[in-house]
Amino acid sequence: QSIEQALVYQNLDRLEDALTCCNKAIRLNPDLIKAYSIKGRVLQDLGRDEESIQCCDSALLQGLNQEEIYLTKGLALSNLKKNEE
Repeated sequence: QSIEQALVYQNLDRLEDALTCCNKAIRLNPDLIKAYSIKGRVLQDLGRDEESIQCCDSALLQGLNQEEIYLTKGLALSNLKKNEE
C-alpha cells in the first residue's frame, strides 16, 4: 500500500510525502525492489541525486540486482554529470 501511495504522491508532486511512503515500505519489507526504485526517482525529482545513488547502492548491496535499480542509478549519475558541466 505504501508503494502505491508513494506513486500517487509523486504524480501529485508531493515528493516529501512520496519519500516518507517509500521509507515506510522499505522498513516493512527491505527486499521490495520497487520501493528503492521509486525512492531513488523521488530523490532525483528533489535534486538529491547523490542520495538517489546511495539508495540504489543500498539495494544492490542487499542483492537486489534488478535492471530497475541500475536504471535509476544511471539516471542519477547522468544528472550529476550534467550538473558538473
